Amino acid sequence: MVRALDLKEGDHIEVGIAEDRKFTIRRDPRVEKALARIRQLRHPLPPGFKLDRQDVNARTAKSPK
Repeated sequence: MVRALDLKEGDHIEVGIAEDRKFTIRRDPRVEKALARIRQLRHPLPPGFKLDRQDVNARTAKSPK
């Protein structure tokens, strides 16, 4: 089954009952749907953009909780 579905460690699957003593296995579609939604949100960063972790951490520490 692992080879037929080309599963890798960390993949999520759904197991369902098809009928007596038979079951179905398929990839969990929620993961792919979530990734597709995330990909739709992507937009290019401004030229020369550089993430400054110290700046982000400093702003996060100052923000009200």
